Amino acid sequence: MDKSKLTKPGLYCGRISAVRDDYTKMPEFDMLATVIIPYEFNSTNDYRMEWKNEKVGVGMVNRYFVDMPAGQTTMHIRLSKAGREYTMTRYRLASPSGAPLEMSSPLYSLNDEESIEGNYYNLAPGVYEVMVEGYFLADTTSSYNLEVEFHSLKRVDDHELTGTDNTINLINYFNDHLSYSVSGQLKGYVQTHTFKLNGKDIFKYPFSFKEGEASKTFELILSKEDYNKVTDFAFEVLDDSGIAVAKDGLSYRTGSITITPEDAHGSSGLTYVLAPAFTNASDSMTVTVKERTEMNSQPNFSVTGSSRGGLSLYPSTEQMLYLNYSQPSYDMPEGSKVYGTVTFTSSASKETEYELPITINFK
Repeated sequence: MDKSKLTKPGLYCGRISAVRDDYTKMPEFDMLATVIIPYEFNSTNDYRMEWKNEKVGVGMVNRYFVDMPAGQTTMHIRLSKAGREYTMTRYRLASPSGAPLEMSSPLYSLNDEESIEGNYYNLAPGVYEVMVEGYFLADTTSSYNLEVEFHSLKRVDDHELTGTDNTINLINYFNDHLSYSVSGQLKGYVQTHTFKLNGKDIFKYPFSFKEGEASKTFELILSKEDYNKVTDFAFEVLDDSGIAVAKDGLSYRTGSITITPEDAHGSSGLTYVLAPAFTNASDSMTVTVKERTEMNSQPNFSVTGSSRGGLSLYPSTEQMLYLNYSQPSYDMPEGSKVYGTVTFTSSASKETEYELPITINFK
């Protein structure tokens, strides 16, 4: 491969041909090869890049491959008009596996909107794709500006929050000064289960909904070693008559399923079923399942810092926050922990830029 031809970010396609290494030189195979060179975000560009006065035809797509910088917590995308130029565009965001994550509303030059933008947080590492699409109803070629920016807002440590220890320390790892209003909300409780599975049995975990519970999500986590022991892994929720009211399967080593009381159709007893297909009948594994129960009652709580009226975060400067929560009146099983979020809303745009998940052990 001639790397001198791969100097600019983008998608490169080529063909690999193989012939037999003898006097016949008989063709063996042809194979399509695709190489992606992503845009890099780092301290030299302040974790921000902008493409001005870009052009895209009707029904065409411009593709931007973005490598997530280490430590990022929020990705900000802004699609805007290029001055007085005509535009009728929208953007899409795809995960490293190609799964669609977002499709924006159209940006039209005859409307009052100057831009459309979105914040995306808690994204996994990898190369994401931002696609700017020339809307199929556009009259002609569209012009636009695209901006992608990253922020990094993280806890300094992951010590367990309790009823008396209600402080967290944050740090802004990137270069910009960030200003937020901060609030919090308790959403429900979570239990962590460890289940032993073997090659012969289907595992069943009975459960039911209590009053005030809005939904339950079962998050299944396998180790890489255990995932390699199975050819398939199905999981489902059965009602009291044995009919599946929700079902799914693993495409990789993690997966989840969510059910509401409405899905259960009044069933008093439900069963979470794990059905692994082991490659060998003698194999076994231990899996972790987080049972996350969301409540109808989700009390808000205030968050205070060292400054009044908001939170200012300067680069590489630690800031302490006080989470002024109190124990909710949830009917929780023993060993459960309350979970919630701390929400950071930009003081400038008034948009939510980040939600920090928290777990509290009230014991």
